[in-house]
Amino acid sequence: MPTWIVLCYAIFLLATSLWVGLFIWVQQPVSAALSDLLISLWLIFAGLCFYLRTPTQSYLKALPALYMICFVLLVGVFFLLKPYNERNWQSNVERLVNYRFVDGQVEIHNVRNFIWHSKEHYTTQWETRRYALENINRVDLIISHFIQGPVAHAFISFGFKDGQHLAFSLEVRQEQHEGFSIVGGFFRQYELALVVGDENDVIYTRSNIRNEDVYLYPIQMQDTEMQMLFLEYLNKANRLNHQPRWYNTLVSNCTNILFDLMEHAMGNIPRDYRVVLPGLLPNYLYDHGQLDPSLSLAQWKQRAHVNPKTAHLSQGPDHAQSTFSQLIRQY
Repeated sequence: MPTWIVLCYAIFLLATSLWVGLFIWVQQPVSAALSDLLISLWLIFAGLCFYLRTPTQSYLKALPALYMICFVLLVGVFFLLKPYNERNWQSNVERLVNYRFVDGQVEIHNVRNFIWHSKEHYTTQWETRRYALENINRVDLIISHFIQGPVAHAFISFGFKDGQHLAFSLEVRQEQHEGFSIVGGFFRQYELALVVGDENDVIYTRSNIRNEDVYLYPIQMQDTEMQMLFLEYLNKANRLNHQPRWYNTLVSNCTNILFDLMEHAMGNIPRDYRVVLPGLLPNYLYDHGQLDPSLSLAQWKQRAHVNPKTAHLSQGPDHAQSTFSQLIRQY
């Protein structure tokens, strides 16, 4: 067998074994012990396929074909997994957003406005609020770095003429026993959730409770585009209510869906690799003229940094001299 074929065969076995191992590890069928056993058996199976790649016994010649059949079956299981809205959710994502039009305004149910004391201790508050579309006067992009580097969480906040702000954040919908895993997001571990909440909750919990580095950038949009985007987010919530969807770290994450919704509101938007790396979105905004070029990108990042403005609010966002939303927009 030529060397290049052996190398390709080895890469195939390695790649498929890595995928299978991660899939089993994330899904944890029955128990962790059984998962470890299944992963070990698969690795042994792959090792035998490589070691016996030129078998002398006829009954071993079917080994690679059997391996391929098993792999295809597991891929089939992956695509047959279905998302559900009925699970034992963590309390911060347990309710679904819905809305209706009342007296010319949008009435939104299950707006989250939790009071956060620590990561584990908070007071739950779900509210019903009304907003007039014509009062939307600004849109801000919020980037929250939960780890250093280009990986981050991105979401949108709408501002109104009366000083109110409402954040829309597409997030993983975690069950009670789950924690967040980037790897798990590739293997259908989480459903997708749209959290609609007050900035006192959605931003404060990231900047002050989780100690993430949070940045706020204004987006230049026409009034009609802002209104369309607001409705697109609500329509997205409505679709998720009726058709739950898997979160995917690469292709169905906070930024990809954000760009999809913005294209519905604004038309075609140029995309590049930074769409899947939210931590690089400030660079994207700067390159596409969304940020005032009279300031450098470094100056914009310093100006947009929320944490230095909120560091003194250890007792909660209501202890600010001005409103929390006004405070984080001070330059």
